Amino acid sequence: MTLRRKTLIIIGLTLVTLMSVLFVMFRNISVKYYFLYLLTSGLVFGLAVLYLLERVVLSRLGRLSKDVNRIGAGGNLAARVSIDGDDELSSLAGSVNGMLEALERSQNELFNQRAAEEELRESEERFRRLVENAPLGILVLDLQGTVTTVNPSLVKILGPPSEDWVVGINLLTYPPFSQSGISDSIRQCMETGGIVISEHAYISKGGNFVWLCIYLTPLTRAGGKITGVLLLVEDITERKKVEEELLQKDRRIQKELQLASTIQSSLFPINLPQVPGVTLAATAVSANEVGGDYCDLFINKYNKLGIAIGDVMGKGVPAALFVAMTYAVVRNYALETEQPSAVVNRVNRVLFPQLENAQQFITFFYALYDPQTRELVYTNAGHNPPIVYRASTGECETLEVRDYFMGGILEAEYREGKTMLNPGDVVLFYTDGLKEGRNKEKEQFGMERITQNLKVNHIYDPASIQEIISCEFSEFLDGELPLDDVTMIVIKIDEIRVFA
Repeated sequence: MTLRRKTLIIIGLTLVTLMSVLFVMFRNISVKYYFLYLLTSGLVFGLAVLYLLERVVLSRLGRLSKDVNRIGAGGNLAARVSIDGDDELSSLAGSVNGMLEALERSQNELFNQRAAEEELRESEERFRRLVENAPLGILVLDLQGTVTTVNPSLVKILGPPSEDWVVGINLLTYPPFSQSGISDSIRQCMETGGIVISEHAYISKGGNFVWLCIYLTPLTRAGGKITGVLLLVEDITERKKVEEELLQKDRRIQKELQLASTIQSSLFPINLPQVPGVTLAATAVSANEVGGDYCDLFINKYNKLGIAIGDVMGKGVPAALFVAMTYAVVRNYALETEQPSAVVNRVNRVLFPQLENAQQFITFFYALYDPQTRELVYTNAGHNPPIVYRASTGECETLEVRDYFMGGILEAEYREGKTMLNPGDVVLFYTDGLKEGRNKEKEQFGMERITQNLKVNHIYDPASIQEIISCEFSEFLDGELPLDDVTMIVIKIDEIRVFA
């Protein structure tokens, strides 16, 4: 109900009440008293109206004015005026509160805008300092390829006299950039919208030669529209020099390794000795350019077959050097010596100082086979025991006599073992690279597979036996590279015995 309607109702009710009282009470009084009472009643009526106006209008209007003044003085736009009712004053209070809310929103928006502007200024200042102090050269291009921003580091890298000289250049047509291929990289970045990284040999107008690595990133607006390109330029001249030196050094090393591999290959018994009643085969595969496996077959002065196989701890050139030393020492003593243990004792004593100094060791097996008696006498210095297939039983066994590896004890005395070989018997000498080869599941090839291969394929000649084992070993690895060298020697006793 509006304020006007309330006021009219109050006045109307008061007049009706007053007229009713006058009509009842003063029907028989004189005119003098009638007008006196009418005046008194009018005064009472006026006071009543004033009281009602003060209660309904003036006090609420005062509260509204007081609240507005308080808000204005305090500047607290979050405060609100409070007037009860649903008349014009309460509507006015609602309007005032709505205006205060609008002013508060505007104040907050203005504050946020000022904070954003201040943050933007700080960000621009940080970016400016970053660009100026960055160790990399920085270029900003527009879509036409024109330089809009450049930092001092780029001037030092490219060699122009000043930053002002660079700004405004179109790098898509600038001759030094075109000739070095940088312009093509800029076009690629603009066309694809992707990051481009490229290296270029750059010659400035002053003739200064540098190698540059360029990192190009497209600059985009909201929505992904490309507005330009950011270039980070790094001087990699020194790095290129180091890379070239390393490349030259690597080429020399590869050449030396190739020579070492050739020398080591020459130590392998390519032309196998001819022994009556025996068929031989040997193979060696290195895991690296040069390996640490040792293998030799020869006839000594007593017409016995010398069989030597060993494995130097480690791989690469150090291991290959010990292989060459072992080959030389064995050849020097074994050709004149009839006892395998004497050969191994002598080789251990000769190589011990070098092995101890290098903290390495050698597993070594040496045997002499007498084709007249078919007796195999051997000494084992920590090497894998050879496997013997017995034609008489169809089973495999190992040569069990085994002592300490070479390089562990200077005065070691190595023992000898003996076994007789009969027609159809096959002996496999091998290094641990065969047994310990692993596939993708980290499973080892193992002794069981080696023994089973020997039992199944004993009917073939030694070269075929080796090839079959090598093929199954390769299939087992299933693409995995062998972690160690693999060397095998296979001898087979023929059915016909030859006497001198």
